[in-house]
Amino acid sequence: MDGGLRGRGSEIVQRWLPGAACVLFLGYLLGLWLGRLPYPFDLEWMEGGMLAHAWRMERGLPVYVPPNADFVPYIYPPGYSAVVAALGSVVGLSPPVGRLVSVIGSLAAAAAAAFVVRRHHPRDRLVPVFTAVAFLGTWLHAGAFYDIVRPDGLLLGLLGWSVALIVTGARGGPVASGLLLAAAVLTKHNALAFAPALALCAGWRGGWRSALTFLACALVPVVALTALLQVRSGGMFLTYLLEVPASHGRAWARAWPDTPRELGTPLAVPLAVICGWQLIRAVREQRSFPAWAAAGLPVTAGTLSAWWGTYVPPADGSGVYNVPAAVAFFSLAAMPVAEGLLRVGQRDDRLAGRPVDRRPLLEAWALGVTGLVVCAAMRMHDGGFVNVHAPMFWLITVGAGLLLAEARATSTGRWVAAAAIVTHLFWVYGMIEPRRLLPDAADLAAGDRFVAACREVDGPVLSPFGAWIPVYAGRPPSLHYQAIWDLQGKRNPLRDAEDQAMRRAIREGRWALVIAGNQPIGYGLPDHYRSEPPLIKEADRALRPRTGWPARPTRLMFPGR
Repeated sequence: MDGGLRGRGSEIVQRWLPGAACVLFLGYLLGLWLGRLPYPFDLEWMEGGMLAHAWRMERGLPVYVPPNADFVPYIYPPGYSAVVAALGSVVGLSPPVGRLVSVIGSLAAAAAAAFVVRRHHPRDRLVPVFTAVAFLGTWLHAGAFYDIVRPDGLLLGLLGWSVALIVTGARGGPVASGLLLAAAVLTKHNALAFAPALALCAGWRGGWRSALTFLACALVPVVALTALLQVRSGGMFLTYLLEVPASHGRAWARAWPDTPRELGTPLAVPLAVICGWQLIRAVREQRSFPAWAAAGLPVTAGTLSAWWGTYVPPADGSGVYNVPAAVAFFSLAAMPVAEGLLRVGQRDDRLAGRPVDRRPLLEAWALGVTGLVVCAAMRMHDGGFVNVHAPMFWLITVGAGLLLAEARATSTGRWVAAAAIVTHLFWVYGMIEPRRLLPDAADLAAGDRFVAACREVDGPVLSPFGAWIPVYAGRPPSLHYQAIWDLQGKRNPLRDAEDQAMRRAIREGRWALVIAGNQPIGYGLPDHYRSEPPLIKEADRALRPRTGWPARPTRLMFPGR
C-alpha cells in the first residue's frame, strides 16, 4: 500500500504537475494573445506600415518604389505582406488579419519544436509539449512579437519546420526543408544565414546528394524570385534589402554583452540543462583527462565569463536580470571548452584502443553557432530589436527538450526534468505583466479621436506614427516614419531623394492633415504646418505601443502658420 501511494505521488510530481503547469501557462499565454488580437490600432508602432505593404499588394501597386512622399517600403522581403494581402483579399485587411498570420506561424514553430523532440523520443509525451510551450514562453523577451503584424511569427514557423525536417531525417526532408527555407528567406532574408548549417546537416544524414538537393530547393526559388523582383522594381529591391541596412550604424554592445543577457533572462533553466549535460559528457565519455580537468577547466572558464559579463549590472528597466544572465555567460564559455576537451580526450581514447561514444552532435553545434552569430549580428544593427533572438530561443528550447526527454529515461532524471519544467514555467510566468501588454478602453478612445479628425478633413493624411489610422477614415494608409528613418544614414544611397521629396511635399502642403507624434518628423514641417494642442499629453499612456519603440500619434497639424 505504502509503495503504491509513493508510486502515485511520484507520478503526480514527475508527470502530472509539470503537465498541468504546461497547459495552464499555454492557456494563460493564448488568453493574452486573444486579448490583443482584435485591437484596431498599433500594438507595435510599425504594424500599420506592414499593413500598408499588404494594402498595396492587394491593389496591384508596386512596393519597392523609388522613395517618395507617399510610400517608402520597409527593408523586408515581400513574403509576409503577400500572405496577409492574400488573406485580406478574402476577409478584408485589418490588424487582426495580420496578427492571425503571425499567431499561426508562431504556433507552427512551437509544433515544429515538439515534433523534433517527439521524433527522437517517441514514448515521451510530456517533454514535447513543454518544448513547444517553452518556446512560446519566450514571446515577451522576443519583444512580444509572436502575435503582431510583423514578419517574425511567419518566419519562425517556416524556419522551424525547415530545421525540424532536416534534423529528424524525415522522408523527403531535404526537398521540403529547402522549399520552406526559401519561403522563410522571402519572409525575412536573414534566414538565408541558416542555409550552410542546414546543408551540412542534410549532408551528414544523407550524403552529398541530400546536401545538394537541399541547397537547390532552397536557393533556386530565392534567386529566381529575387531576380524577378529586382527587374520589376528597376533595381530597387536589393537596394532596400541590402544597401539601405548596410548604411546604418552599429551598436556593438548589443551583440556582447547584451545578447547573452537577453538569451539568459528567459531561458536560464534550459541553458543550465544543456550546459550541465555537456559538462557531464566531458567527464564521462572520455578517459584521457581526469575528472578534475574535464570538469574544472570548463567550470573555471564559465565562471570567469559569468563574472566578466555581469560585473557591470544591466540598467534598471532593461528587462534583463543578472543572475539568469550569468547562466548564459557561463554556458557560452564552459560548453565549447568542455566540448574541446571531450574531443581531444576521445581522440586519445581511440588511439589507446578504448571504446568511444561516437555521437559528434555536429548538427547541434552547427545550428547553435549559426543561431548565436545571426542573432548577435542582427541585434547590433542600429534599430535591431530583441525579436531577432527568436530563432535562437527556438534552438535553445529544442535542445533542452531533447535532453530532458533523454533524462526522463532514468528515475533521477524524471525528478530533474519535473523540477526544471516547473521552475522554468514559473519563472517565465512571473515576468509577464498583463497590464503593460494589453490595450484598454483609453487606447481605443484615443485612437478614435484621431480617426474622427481624419474624417473631418478633405484630402490626404500623413500619419507617420500610426500609418493605418487614415484607412479607418476611408483614406490610403500613410507613409510610415520607420521607412524614412531607414534612409537617413549618411551613406544611404536614397537619403537625398527622400529628403527632397518630403521637403517639397511639406512646402506645397500636400497633406490636409498631419498626425504628428511624440517624436519630431523633421523636413521643415513646423515651418509650413501649424500645430494644435496635443490630443494626448506626454504623461498619458493612451495609444502607447505595447512593445518596441514608444512612438505614437499625439497631436494634429494643419497647413499654414
